[in-house]
Amino acid sequence: MNKNQKKLLIWLAPLLAVAFGTWLLAAKIPDKSKNTVPVYAEGTKITPADSVPPYFPKELIFESSPTLRTSEVIYPDGTKDVNLSYLSKASLDDLLAQYEKFFKSNPWTIQAPYLDDKAGAFFATKNDFQVVLTLVKENNGTKVTIVYKQ
Repeated sequence: MNKNQKKLLIWLAPLLAVAFGTWLLAAKIPDKSKNTVPVYAEGTKITPADSVPPYFPKELIFESSPTLRTSEVIYPDGTKDVNLSYLSKASLDDLLAQYEKFFKSNPWTIQAPYLDDKAGAFFATKNDFQVVLTLVKENNGTKVTIVYKQ
């Protein structure tokens, strides 16, 4: 290898390393243009609700008057989902215990529970009804999200 080739290699090697590193990094960064947004069947209606629909089991809300965020999803086949969330003043541990006791004492079948020190989730069924409950520890309480499928 002559002197010019060595100089070229000294300059080219770092450039190739940077180019390869950039390519490798770009390959690991997810494509944000492919965000996963729920896609509903044509004819599905999604409406924010001012209050909890009358068919929602109100015993699933453990606060006396929380500020609720509610929406109703009505599918073309007539089935409905109610998505409800609120910030509870209760601790994550207290809510986990209350919901577990509630589901077990009212004949709901709990499937695939997930519990840790920052969050908890239950999938529960009763007859033809399904509930997905998630609890997430927040700085000022616990975020409760309930999806009720009728």
